[in-house]
Amino acid sequence: MKEQKQKIYLLLVVGITLFISSLFILIPSIFNINTIKDSEIKDVVLANITTQSADMFWKGYTGDDNFRVLYKETNSTGLYTEFIPTQVFTDLTYPNGYMYLISLNSLSPNTFYDLEIWDDNLKLFNTQLLTLPISDEILPPEPISGESFSFDWIRLSDDSSEYIVRTDASGSWSLDSNLLSTEYEIEIYSSFNLDEDSVL
Repeated sequence: MKEQKQKIYLLLVVGITLFISSLFILIPSIFNINTIKDSEIKDVVLANITTQSADMFWKGYTGDDNFRVLYKETNSTGLYTEFIPTQVFTDLTYPNGYMYLISLNSLSPNTFYDLEIWDDNLKLFNTQLLTLPISDEILPPEPISGESFSFDWIRLSDDSSEYIVRTDASGSWSLDSNLLSTEYEIEIYSSFNLDEDSVL
């Protein structure tokens, strides 16, 4: 009887030890998953590129202010210029989703730029941008237009260009067709409302 009790106590001790050990393994994993999701970004798009400006869009799962964009001329030995996103939109198409928009201005024509997206001290993405050259030919605008839901972001793209425009309150959008080739794709980039915490 005494030996049987000792075996039961031993099994209980082993069981409790295994349970506690499992907690030590699972809890850090759970926190790590949350951290990865908070830092995860997707659908990064460089759009609306001109001779002196460009827009950078991306989507993420956190509405905090840790995101920042660094950029500089590729051939420059100087420091990066840093931007903190001020245009943050709540994504209505998936839970806890956000869209970020950075507008880069005062760029040089026909010039390569290196761009990086950081979340605090973690680099999430890097790419290169080439601004358009100055054209001698100025064509009269030939608008194309369409309709969607109010304040949707519409993405139009061909083999070499990306444009993202926002619909107005009635759901209408327009773009100069001279900016695209004759064959282009159109889709809803995302449906958003301006986030209440945005500075805009």
